Amino acid sequence: MGKPEGFEQTPEVPYVAVLEVTPALASTDGARLNFHAHLRANPKALLLIAYASGGTPESLNPFIQEYTDRGIPVFLLSNNPADDHGIREITYGVQADAAKAGAVSFKDVNINNFHQVVRTIQDAAKEGLEGEDLKKAIIAQFGMATEGSHE
Repeated sequence: MGKPEGFEQTPEVPYVAVLEVTPALASTDGARLNFHAHLRANPKALLLIAYASGGTPESLNPFIQEYTDRGIPVFLLSNNPADDHGIREITYGVQADAAKAGAVSFKDVNINNFHQVVRTIQDAAKEGLEGEDLKKAIIAQFGMATEGSHE
């Protein structure tokens, strides 16, 4: 059976893994299950929807490290729809630990910009960017929270 007349195949869209941080991910087994399920799909990047403050459970740090070791950028997007910005600074332990594992906290966008962030990552990946080059391009677009910055 052939394609219906006028049918055009959708161009392949680079996969961006999206995982919402919830208390269920505080379990190492729950975190492993979720991270590895996304990893099997060969993502170009991982977008973690972090708590409003930018924090994530410590149980995620080994998996963040695993992704970044594989050259897959990990980005944190604040789940705070009441603000018009993202994570401004890294001020406490769990934020710093996730950053040490390789996660990049977006400074200029939050959950309100979710679709724009995913589309921007996909578009950059379509242009052939991956790994560190993809990470740098996305940071240039959305900014990165810094440790102890006071903006």
